Amino acid sequence: MKIKKSFFQLLFILLIITSCTSIKKQEVITKAGYVYLNDTNMWNHIFKMAKPYVIPQLLPSSVILPHHDITEQRLNSFYSALSSLEEKPSVIVLLCTDHFEQGKKNIVAPKNTYWQTPDGDLFVDEELLSNVVNAPQMQDKISLQNQIWNIEHGIYIHTPFIHHYLPGIKIVPFLLKGFSSDEEFEDYKLLGKVLADLVPQDALLIASIDLSHYQIPAWTNIHDIVTENTIQNMESPRHLEIDSPESMTCLFEYNLNRGYTNPLLIDKSSTYDYIPQEKVVCTSHQYWTFYKPESISQEQLDDFKNKALENGQRVNQSDYKNTVNQTILLLGSGDMNEGIRDFWYWDRYKKSSDPTEILLHDMAGSEARFLTGFDAIVFDPPDDSLYSKELHGSRLKIYSTGYKLQNIPLDKKQASQISGLVVNLQKGDQEPEITKIEDLLNYYDFVLVRARDSSKDALAYVCNSRNDTEYRCFNLGILYSPEKKAIKGAVLSLSWQNDILSTCLLPYQGPAGIPPQIEQYSGEP
Repeated sequence: MKIKKSFFQLLFILLIITSCTSIKKQEVITKAGYVYLNDTNMWNHIFKMAKPYVIPQLLPSSVILPHHDITEQRLNSFYSALSSLEEKPSVIVLLCTDHFEQGKKNIVAPKNTYWQTPDGDLFVDEELLSNVVNAPQMQDKISLQNQIWNIEHGIYIHTPFIHHYLPGIKIVPFLLKGFSSDEEFEDYKLLGKVLADLVPQDALLIASIDLSHYQIPAWTNIHDIVTENTIQNMESPRHLEIDSPESMTCLFEYNLNRGYTNPLLIDKSSTYDYIPQEKVVCTSHQYWTFYKPESISQEQLDDFKNKALENGQRVNQSDYKNTVNQTILLLGSGDMNEGIRDFWYWDRYKKSSDPTEILLHDMAGSEARFLTGFDAIVFDPPDDSLYSKELHGSRLKIYSTGYKLQNIPLDKKQASQISGLVVNLQKGDQEPEITKIEDLLNYYDFVLVRARDSSKDALAYVCNSRNDTEYRCFNLGILYSPEKKAIKGAVLSLSWQNDILSTCLLPYQGPAGIPPQIEQYSGEP
């Protein structure tokens, strides 16, 4: 009996030890670092090296800031300006993409984690975090993790600035899964609504978002115009060429539920500002604040813009009520049965059965970013069709017809509408006479003449301005030809902002049946 009793006592002690060890493992504290860890001199230099931004003297509900470490000087300018406001935020909520895909669920929050900074430690508002995690709408949607924050630069790039300029404040960070499905985007909208209900009125929500990636500067600018137009109108960011449309979706939902629907662009930049080379691989950045429409008068807005421009900031000058603001991509001849596409997804694992996505996988570039982020991509719309889309305060209409140019509406150009015409040539058709093209340009901003059978190069005729019919002609060549030994052509972007048109032409070439290599990815001059 004594032996048996001793055995059970030993077993009980082992269970207690095992249990305590398990608890200790669960209670490991993560001490997250920051950029230039423990380099006090570097951070003293950063905090002093840039003058504050000019911003309205009013606490915004939310902001969009980059997390690219090259932007530290501009981040310092923003946080310095934020600290000068009479009303300071009581807590900061941070949103960022889960860069390293470590999240066990679509939304990740910290557990037993705090951040080191050059000025001391920055802590989580555990009470607010608990309220969000335990909200009925968020049940089982957020995972609490503590082993991923040391590598998440999208968060720790901001923590030194937050603690330095707003000492004593606490944060509530969330990581959102990247490359999400339409269904998963509903989770991020829900998070935005819950945050709008639960955080204090004087909270500040920061969406840590970098914009265009892996483009040369000319194309970075084109993608950024679409992003800028979308943010200014608070339209769906679902298909933008940014690193976290998920975070922007959450931020928009938060603002809509709080009535902060007046976005204000504070500044913008890209890698080109730091490394001014035409072929440099760019990441771009925009700095936005959001306010209630009634909180800033037109006089205050004009005063802000004038002072910001004097300070060297790049602010938004577009008029979205009376101008056109659209960005489209035109491609060459060849019938791929794609019509006009609103978006392009990254075929990440090359599992797509879509022949066009298979063919153009490499042309789409890293993460398909080159073909992502346009308002419309014009492939081969069917005859006698109309594509219509309203975005950014203006309407885009693209008519498509056959060689005989029958049943084409000839309406006068409208102030807030871009009109285009696609002429599809069949085998044996002759190209329309130039005089006919000139006549059509009285009614259309562009005319694209293309051959379905790839027998002729596609030609795009584009008006120089919306007020006359002076035009340029661009040869777009052949996008797809199953019979030719090689294909060679170009893609053309047409980007209208505030009625002003900018164009960008980029060549591609490749053997038949092989994904075309576009110049910016092939390394060719």
